[in-house]
Formats: sequence, structure tokens, C-alpha cells
Amino acid sequence: MPSATQWLLKNMQICSNTITQIRKKYNYWLSQLMKHKTNDPAQTDSIGRTLRRARERLGLDMKQAADAIHLNEAVIKALEAEDFERLPSQVFVRGYIRSYAKLLELDAEPLLVAQRQSMPEEQSMAPEAVSVEIKKPQPGLTYKGDPILLWTLILFISVTAGFSLAWWINQDDTSPAPLASVLEQNAIPEQQQASEPMAVPAATQVTESIAAPDPEQLQAPAQPTRPAPQQLPASQAAAGAEQPLPINQFTLSIRMVGNSWLEVVDQERTRILYGLYTAGMVETFTATGQLNIFLGNSPAVEVWLDDELLDHANYMSTNNVARFDINQAGLVAPSIN
Repeated sequence: MPSATQWLLKNMQICSNTITQIRKKYNYWLSQLMKHKTNDPAQTDSIGRTLRRARERLGLDMKQAADAIHLNEAVIKALEAEDFERLPSQVFVRGYIRSYAKLLELDAEPLLVAQRQSMPEEQSMAPEAVSVEIKKPQPGLTYKGDPILLWTLILFISVTAGFSLAWWINQDDTSPAPLASVLEQNAIPEQQQASEPMAVPAATQVTESIAAPDPEQLQAPAQPTRPAPQQLPASQAAAGAEQPLPINQFTLSIRMVGNSWLEVVDQERTRILYGLYTAGMVETFTATGQLNIFLGNSPAVEVWLDDELLDHANYMSTNNVARFDINQAGLVAPSIN
């Protein structure tokens, strides 16, 4: 098995290096295409100037363009002024550019390339990268052949890895029979103990104690007696112990009355919902604890907590962007800025 693992790792390393080279060649080809494609106005003009000229060519003003793609007029102004710092993040900026270019009948890809070059990549909310030490491949291991053969090799390696993993899981599988036998052995003494009758004191002893009372006890006043605590049967006690404690859960429903970017993150910083949602879409799920919600177009989103519509207007900024937290009690200030 160690030799098969080494062979699998070696082939995976070859595939990884090959894919990296293909990606570099694609980026180089794309950059060369951007340099030589000068007939497109988006290559010679800036992003804002290209968008503004296309809008004016269609005879639209900023308000009409903003209403057509369900955005605020301030977003359109920021895009044409290339004031991207006023917008939430690069993810939303690229989405706005793509929607605006589609409205203006422009190719969005050159504009997105120019936008990436003008701003650094955003690192917030990105998963932590796992550092893996990979040795440099030898020059002879570089693959430069037919791409079809490359993908065939990748498919073969994937199938081989799947079979190897299944075999390893089957080898480590243990039978649950010993555990069941131990439980049965432990249950037998308990059943025997439960079946044994309880010892009852002899009736003669009770009669004698009643027939010959102590004279001093007769003179003492009678004291009130407390009833013995009543014990529940073992079956009822076990049933009560198995009942789970109440959990702080609530039902959240998000309904889209327009187009908006939506992001829902739980307490572990795990994304539950993420993406551009269109009008008419509804997302309903059960949550625990506290969630953080970000809305790109806040007026276009309805938030329902246990069939109750919540008003999140107090958390909306000037460009219709809103961020807040929600728990079983309702809306609270955001814990993530």
C-alpha cells in the first residue's frame, strides 16, 4: 500500500503542475488579447468613461439605468466615477459592473479585467489557506502532450483514489457485535435484580410492637408524620432523562421582492447563503444561535422571523446596503463589520 500511495501522490503532483501551467498560459493569452484588441472602446478608455458613453449612446440617464437593473443611483455614479471605495466590496463591484454592462450591451469581461488591475484583491471573509510543502518537480515530469490524454489521466487517478479509499475504509471497519454482547451481559443482572421481590417484615413483629407500647411514648403528644417521598418507576425516570433540553432555535425566511446580493453567516463564520438572488426567490431554514446578514439592496429583501416580518431599515446605509445580526429575539447590531 505505501508504494501505491506514493504513485498516487506523484501523479497528483504531475496533474497539479500541469493545470498550473495551463492556467498561466491562459492568463498570458488573455493579456495578449487585451493588448491587441484596440477596436473595443473599453480597452482605450477607462471603465467609467466606457460606461458613461454607452449609457449616453442609448439615451439613458443615471436614474433610468439604476431603475432598470434595480440599483441605487449612487451606485451608478460611483461606477462611472470609478469611485469603487464607496461600494461594499470587490465582489459586489464586479457584480454591479457585469449587470450594468449587460444593460448597456457591452462586453463585461474587459471591464472586469481592468477593474481587477486597478484594485487589490480583497481578503476579508476568505478561508485560511493551508500551507502544503510541495517539492519542485523534475524537468522530465512536465507534461506537454495532448490535453485529452491529460484529462483521461486525471479521471483514472480519481477513480483509483476512490477505490483505494473504499478499500481502506472496509479494512478499518469493525463489527458492533462485541459491544452488543457487553450490553446484553450488563442488562441481565439488572433484569434479575428487578425481578427479585422485596423483603417484607414479619407480621408478628409488627403486632408485638403495637401490642406492647412504651408508657413514656403514650404520654408524649403525637407528632405529625410526613409521607415518604414517592419514587417514580424506572421506565418513567429513563423517559424523562432522554428528553432533550430546549435549544435556542428559530425559523428564518428571506423573501426577495427585487434583485439583491445576499450573504448569511453563522457564528462559526460559515456561509449559509451567498450570491445574487432575484425577485421571487424564497429561502427558509432553521437556525441556532445568532446569524449575520448582509443585503446589497436592502429595500428588495424581506426578513421573516418565525412568521413575523422584521423592519431592518435602521441598519440600512445611504447606498441601500444593510448589515445586521439576528437571533431568536430579533435584530441586533452587527458583530461583523
